[in-house]
Amino acid sequence: MKKFYINLLVFVAASALLFFACDKKEATKLTVLPEELTFKADDADEKLVDVSSNVKNWTVTPSDRWIHIEELSDGFYVSVEKYTETSRERTGSITVKAGESKSETVNVVQLPAELHTLSVNPATLTFLANETGTKPAVIVTNAPVWDYSSPPGWLTLNKSGNSLMVTVSDVHSGPLQRSSSITITAGNATPVVLTVEQEAPVKDDLSVTTTNIHFPACEISNKTATITTSAASWNYSSAPDWLTVSKSGNTLTVTPRDLNKTSDQREANIRITAGTADPVDITVTQAKCEQKNTLTVSDEIISFEANETTVKTATITTDAASWDANPTNVDWLNIELTDFTLSVNPKNQNTGTSERSITITVTAGNADPVNVVVKQAAATPSLTVSPTLITFPAGDIALRTATITTNAASWSFLNTSAWLTVGRSGNTLTVTPTGLNKTSSRREAIINITAGTATPVSLTVRQEVTPDDPFDDIVRSTYTATGTPLSGVEYPAKSSWKGDVIPFPDNPDDRYYAITNWADITGYPLWVNYEDGKLFLDNSSICKDDGTYVYHYTVGYLSGSTFTSAPSSHKYEVKYNKSTKTLDFTGTYNGYPAVVILRRVNKSTQVGTVLTDLGLSNAKLVLTPVSSITPSNVSAVKVSDAPARKSGKVVVHSEPVIIPLDNVKSLDVTK
Repeated sequence: MKKFYINLLVFVAASALLFFACDKKEATKLTVLPEELTFKADDADEKLVDVSSNVKNWTVTPSDRWIHIEELSDGFYVSVEKYTETSRERTGSITVKAGESKSETVNVVQLPAELHTLSVNPATLTFLANETGTKPAVIVTNAPVWDYSSPPGWLTLNKSGNSLMVTVSDVHSGPLQRSSSITITAGNATPVVLTVEQEAPVKDDLSVTTTNIHFPACEISNKTATITTSAASWNYSSAPDWLTVSKSGNTLTVTPRDLNKTSDQREANIRITAGTADPVDITVTQAKCEQKNTLTVSDEIISFEANETTVKTATITTDAASWDANPTNVDWLNIELTDFTLSVNPKNQNTGTSERSITITVTAGNADPVNVVVKQAAATPSLTVSPTLITFPAGDIALRTATITTNAASWSFLNTSAWLTVGRSGNTLTVTPTGLNKTSSRREAIINITAGTATPVSLTVRQEVTPDDPFDDIVRSTYTATGTPLSGVEYPAKSSWKGDVIPFPDNPDDRYYAITNWADITGYPLWVNYEDGKLFLDNSSICKDDGTYVYHYTVGYLSGSTFTSAPSSHKYEVKYNKSTKTLDFTGTYNGYPAVVILRRVNKSTQVGTVLTDLGLSNAKLVLTPVSSITPSNVSAVKVSDAPARKSGKVVVHSEPVIIPLDNVKSLDVTK
């Protein structure tokens, strides 16, 4: 039973194997030859590709449009489009597919186009004006063919092998050279140009030494002109009856037959010709002949010294009915005509450094004019400066001037001192020190002034020493106030507040300082005055004016609750420590700690009110100098009588305003 079962399994397996073997299909076959095709750039031939397959419906697909296919039953032809690129080859492919799974590829390569060269020799063909015939131009190229552009009518072109034959059939009679450009092309080569020229006819030379011959009135003489030409001969045109013309060698001679008794000048034109040269015309004129008047002047040159203004005369002699002179109106000279006398004299001395002169032309009838030259010698060059010494006192750097007087056309100066600025305006020299003299001794500058050939002059400028000011570094500072508040007052000074110290005006003889933001109260600056080398708290000046009220600080002391003010003339000294840069307001008045009150006074009723009282005891301002400060809370105006100032500064409506104060003794400022 077991053996039968095994035999059955073997039978079944063998039957299955036989079944499947009989059902298996034949595999797809595809052979494509050749596997690569190579074409030249301009290859127009087709190439054959053989296809062998057991599948009838095989397909052919090119990769690019420049590859063309023509199918056959057992293959296909391949052709390509012309390729003009010269720098690189191009590649493509053809895919041959049989059934769904089998394909072969044919690679297609097209070589780059050959780079053509082109030249023409010679590049220019030249024909003379009277030259005709044919000349060759050799064309050198590696292109298969070459061509040329159409020529103009005066040229004929023909190809002969590798030469272009250029023919000129007619002589050139035009005035200018003629030329034509023929463009030669060959394949992809850069075109070249052949230039064909035909020269203009060569003209003969012709020149004469003069083209104008004039015979003055009442003169008969021979006058000549020399003729120069490259032609074999030359000739002249006919002349009018009043003129004789002849030639001898290269000389033309003209002679009037008689005097010109007509009413006008007479004129003739003689044309000279020679070969192909352009003609040249000679104009011959003869003035009319009439009896001329006589005219003489006794002095044709009249001279004056620079400082001479006397009258000098010249006598006029003539047979004409009258005589005249021109000009008669000269800015520096008087001219007078009386009978037969010409009188002249300078209107003033000649202070200039150049001679002045004028030519006066005297005329009489038809006589030849006579020129009379009147001249006046130049003055000796002069140059002065006034004053010759300028001194700047201590503390004064205001501009000074000196006047330059010279008869020269211009003047100049030389300054070699760095501490002095020198300028000029018209005939004024300006000098200004660049700053105060902080040296140990007077300094001096010499300014040399020159003008033309005049003797140079000099201006001496001196600047006195300005001693150091112990309060210089207060001029512009910010501050921080420190100290112990004074007890027992309504508004004691705070232990720390900040503000600005601003100079007003900036004058060493009359200096005030505005202490802004005093005790943290804005808009009411406290004034400090510099006087006789010390600083004092100002006890009377107005610090604010609002139209209805004026405000000022007053120094005094408190005894209990009673405030006693110091008189307005009282000077409360403010100490300054230069080493620590500290303004020290501490002090006493009548044995009590000093107090300052801010007082308001009605401008109409003059009734005063104490707004606040501020302790001064222990109030110290530590300063920090800065380059500039623009106050934002100083609206006070303070101008006191003072000596004449050169400059100053006034603060109005919280803005600094520069006001010139030249020669001003006092100044009223209204808010």
